[in-house]
Amino acid sequence: MIGFLRRTLEAEPMSRQGTAFFLALLVLPTAALATENLLDSQAPYWEAGPRDQKLSQACSLGRFNERQVGLYVVRLHAKAGGAAVLGVAKGTGINLYDPDKLAVVTEDYMFRQDGTSACQVFVGGRKAFLSEKNPPAKDTPTTPPVPPPGTPAPATPAPAQPAVPGASPKNGPPT
Repeated sequence: MIGFLRRTLEAEPMSRQGTAFFLALLVLPTAALATENLLDSQAPYWEAGPRDQKLSQACSLGRFNERQVGLYVVRLHAKAGGAAVLGVAKGTGINLYDPDKLAVVTEDYMFRQDGTSACQVFVGGRKAFLSEKNPPAKDTPTTPPVPPPGTPAPATPAPAQPAVPGASPKNGPPT
């Protein structure tokens, strides 16, 4: 590219305005690719939010993507694996191409490998399901129910035999 510029400028001298215009054409496309870093973290990319299968498939098909890839990014520097740079779009429509209206206004979308068939979409701000809101009760020690008087005690089951490769209940152990 530099060789081309040198030959062009040497062959035909330009006016000062022409040279400035020519250099502006070279600089403007790179200015449009500016990146805004929203977050730096040591977490792996799969902890950015739950992966949405439907949105990931739409992303792979080009129906749910960033308008400008890399405009807003989240940098994840996980040392043990999972490091990635995820593109970000908002459910409000900021930097989001969504012709099928799949976005939810309260959610943020993080794109891994946007523009490829391996695109993955992770969702931030998704409300938890009912089962996630109510965590399971803690395990509390319980005593077995006491049988009524006069009831025979249940027989204790025989200890389980270790599994033998090739054995079956019908044929017995292999010979």
